[in-house]
Amino acid sequence: MGIAANAIQLDKLLENASTVSADHPVVVSKFIEGAREIDLDGADPVTGVEMASTGEVAAIGNTFNEAYLKALMCVGFNLPPERVIVSLDGVSAKAGMLEGLRILDDLGIEIWAPPGTSSFLSAMDIPVLSIPSLINCSSDRISSILGSNKFDLLLSISDRNSEKEFKEGYRLRRGAADKGVPVMTSLQASRRLCEALGEVKPSDFEVKGLDEYQ
Repeated sequence: MGIAANAIQLDKLLENASTVSADHPVVVSKFIEGAREIDLDGADPVTGVEMASTGEVAAIGNTFNEAYLKALMCVGFNLPPERVIVSLDGVSAKAGMLEGLRILDDLGIEIWAPPGTSSFLSAMDIPVLSIPSLINCSSDRISSILGSNKFDLLLSISDRNSEKEFKEGYRLRRGAADKGVPVMTSLQASRRLCEALGEVKPSDFEVKGLDEYQ
């Protein structure tokens, strides 16, 4: 695994990785450092193509899923997580995450969710622990909820057409960023994370030199 803090370092890292066999995928993961320091009214830590990152990580593995998990671990994800908060806003997000969340449950990972998501998961026979609605909670109360349960990850997928659920997801994302809890906001990336955790155990990762992947 390698970490590049700027474009020059990334170019050098990828140049070194170019000799790696196609059988060993390289995953490049962008991340924003210090998102919790954002303190602008209404700022929402949902990354988009218009947002610049302060670093990129390239990870190499025997499979894509292995490389993907390594890249996430490089940017501070604690994998596998023990406790995950899930906030799914909209029908497509809820339906799209069902199989992934079943994988997390099979792995013994605690799934927590606000009322809307919690009711849906319970109806789908996925064990879930509830957190209170955050719509009218103060920032201090949200911080207390996130801090007292020591969450490792927030999966927050929002439908901007659902104002109430989007607002709740926003408050969770802001609170998680302030507490330093990693946040994933993409349905595709969140599903891939669940699938990767179901296939690969991070504890089984081997420490190898770059030349060993050639």
